[in-house]
Amino acid sequence: MRGGALISLLVLLLASPRAHAVPSAGTEAAEQFHRGIREYQLQHYAEAIQLLEIGFRLSGDPDFLYPLAQSQRLNGECSKAIVSYQRFLQSSPPDYRAQAARENITRCEKLIAEQSVASKALSDAPPPSATSAPPSASLHRPWYRDWLAPTLLASGAAAVVAGASLFAVGHEQAVGANGATSDQVFDSRSRGASSAYSFQIAGLTLLGVAGALVLGSTVRWIYCAKRHRGKGPAPTADASTAAIAF
Repeated sequence: MRGGALISLLVLLLASPRAHAVPSAGTEAAEQFHRGIREYQLQHYAEAIQLLEIGFRLSGDPDFLYPLAQSQRLNGECSKAIVSYQRFLQSSPPDYRAQAARENITRCEKLIAEQSVASKALSDAPPPSATSAPPSASLHRPWYRDWLAPTLLASGAAAVVAGASLFAVGHEQAVGANGATSDQVFDSRSRGASSAYSFQIAGLTLLGVAGALVLGSTVRWIYCAKRHRGKGPAPTADASTAAIAF
């Protein structure tokens, strides 16, 4: 199939009425021409372009221009291909070859226009918005769902229960020792008096800690409530550009 295409291309070139349609055999221009056509058939378009350009500079033969333009078009260089096609048309080629060149010019112009539209659409696309990302869930978490405040409150409640229990046990032991009706009973109960005092001190200490924890949880909730109100949406001139204020 490649051999048939090569023959067809050579026939087109040989059909030109000019005597110099194909460079004379043995000349350097002819060598560049045949090597360029061979690279074209192998779809090595960049190599074909280089060889055909050298041959055209050596001979000035416009019949180099059509295969050069074809190689440039197939290599993705439509702007250069259009110039080569137009220079080929200026040499007044036969009508069927001129028609082929004009059709390829139209094809290249259409491709360039499509690429220009695509490039413009890409450049006109708005950049990604810095506020397009979904806001963090923590920004919208209600103040009363703060984890620290209820933790402090629960710890305070537990400390109240423990402190009250210890104080009650110590108080009961102290009352029992003070209410002894005999020396023997007092001696037996007084042994626990010191531990009763320790229980009372521990109970009072835990009650103090419980109060501090409850107060801390209250302060934390008040702080979170104020902070939540301060982080509401900041008003702007355009509602569509409203953003979260930090």
